Amino acid sequence: MNIVFLDGKCLICNGIIKFIYRIDRKKRIKFCHLQDEKALNYLEQDFVKNLSTVVFYQDGKISTKSDAAINIMVTLGHTYFKLFRFIPRFIRDGIYQFIAKNRYVIGEELDVCPIPEAGLAERFL
Repeated sequence: MNIVFLDGKCLICNGIIKFIYRIDRKKRIKFCHLQDEKALNYLEQDFVKNLSTVVFYQDGKISTKSDAAINIMVTLGHTYFKLFRFIPRFIRDGIYQFIAKNRYVIGEELDVCPIPEAGLAERFL
């Protein structure tokens, strides 16, 4: 099973979920907010407490930050994203962390995790 875990109160993160949902026509990926207690069924507490990173759970393996983003896109069939692995991880993750740190400045922090539309809701755990 492939699951993307993101901060449910982050407007940008919810936009990413909607983007993945739109391009994932084969329904390869499910979603879960890190704030959802179901996340603890798949992730250790340390991952769930850290809302500033995307976590990709793929058949029991976990990737985070830029590796998670690359793995998500490759899972969706965009294999050319593997080329980003040639960029050293500390550079990729540095860019990722800058965006994650400023995500509530770039987007807004929502008061609660939004209820997804009907088709998207069935893809949540």
